[in-house]
Amino acid sequence: MKTKLITWTMAAALAVLIAVPTLAGPNPKPAPAAAPAGQGAGKHPNVVEAMQALETAKKHLKAAPREFGGHRVEAIRHIDAAIVECRAALDYAKDHND
Repeated sequence: MKTKLITWTMAAALAVLIAVPTLAGPNPKPAPAAAPAGQGAGKHPNVVEAMQALETAKKHLKAAPREFGGHRVEAIRHIDAAIVECRAALDYAKDHND
């Protein structure tokens, strides 16, 4: 069960990592790793929920008992990057009245 949850969470994280840069446009400005609770939830609940799922995935990976040859740490790094991109997408939407 735990393995399936981690697998699905990682799949969601990778989907966000692939999809969000397209939404953010070229060279999005750097943003903090986490969004304040509820930011953008009214207009963009899917992005906010994706960020929450990414945070959950990160907690699971940090709690993993093994390093998996460095892949666990690399996955956490990618999740952090995906969270930054989600924040940039919300900032972009806010700046463009989306």
